[in-house]
Amino acid sequence: RRLVEIKRVEAAADILFEVNRHDEAVNICIENRKYDKAKALAQGNPTLRRRVDEAYQGELVSRGETNELVGLGHSEVALDVLAKKGDWERLWEVAGQEHMSATVVGKYVIMRVEELMHKNSSADLDEAVKTINKRNGPATEAAVGTYRRLVMRLLSRTSKEETEEHAATISTLRDILYRLANQYRSQPIDKKLNAEILEMLMAVHYQNMLYSAKTMGLKEIAAKCSITLLKYPKFIPHDKAFYQAGMACREQGNTNLSFLLLNRFVDLTEAIDANDASFLDNTEFQEADAIPTLNEILPERHYLDNEDDREDVRTWVLSVVTDSHIEQRLPPRESSRNTLYEGLYQSDRPTCIVTGYQIHPADMLEVNNSTANRRDWNAYVVKTRACPWTGQAQNPLY
Repeated sequence: RRLVEIKRVEAAADILFEVNRHDEAVNICIENRKYDKAKALAQGNPTLRRRVDEAYQGELVSRGETNELVGLGHSEVALDVLAKKGDWERLWEVAGQEHMSATVVGKYVIMRVEELMHKNSSADLDEAVKTINKRNGPATEAAVGTYRRLVMRLLSRTSKEETEEHAATISTLRDILYRLANQYRSQPIDKKLNAEILEMLMAVHYQNMLYSAKTMGLKEIAAKCSITLLKYPKFIPHDKAFYQAGMACREQGNTNLSFLLLNRFVDLTEAIDANDASFLDNTEFQEADAIPTLNEILPERHYLDNEDDREDVRTWVLSVVTDSHIEQRLPPRESSRNTLYEGLYQSDRPTCIVTGYQIHPADMLEVNNSTANRRDWNAYVVKTRACPWTGQAQNPLY
């Protein structure tokens, strides 16, 4: 002990070692961070050597010495240190240099995405999608919850949060989910998880199709997609869904349906203000069995952040209600065929990959592992020269 006190640790360790007190000799070196001496004394004793290695690794971790950790073969420990420091660029660099497995990299992708979602700014959510896309987010059961929360955050953005990057982010997210859905499908995992991934994919797919159709001036396809999105309240708050559907139908020229949808939006905004869903009158949409409106959960916040914007919608609805030509109820199911109203009713028929609407036999097109209404599919492909489902180069099919 006296030798230790006067900083002659290695001499003290030698004396202890000579009298067969090997454990104490090694421990004195570890306690005083004389790791080279500890390693020398532990030679030939696997138990002591393991103790020294673990202690030295802990020392390197506490000092953040990631380069040395990597040099000693502790690459994953180094990645943990970098993740805790938030040095993600260095983490990805080390993972690449050390040829870390997809499983290991996937773990850090999810960690990074969770960190970005916790920050919760629009830019951070955009970055989360870019990270999954660039680093190939994993198709694991554990990751499904992360993907679900990310989809919900992105599809429930308010109008103010939908920055210039929003549409591009949704497009990238759609491609990510398309890849993941195929990967999950090839694995022996719970069928419910497969169904959940597919539901996420379709919600994001039709939101992306809505944005694409609006950009290209395909107003009818945009209106159809917006009505299909009413079926996904788990991901898209109903005030947002009814607003974008009402506005798309108004743009398409269907004032009657636009009135019904935006009138519902106004009712929803008032219910949100009162925090009471009992104000909602479901009579108008009672027959629209494809749209889950009964017993719905109220959104926690308004899609239209600005009260003046909500008032503009209310004013338009009130101006239209005085028009004697407006029918304030939905047409019956049997009268809705080949109209926008058709998307409000359930059907056992296959659905169109372009719009989500049911496909009648005479209009059926089967292409690239999907089904579509031939007219809508061709209208989209003429503009993009790409398949709306696979993204591969495509010509119209007449």
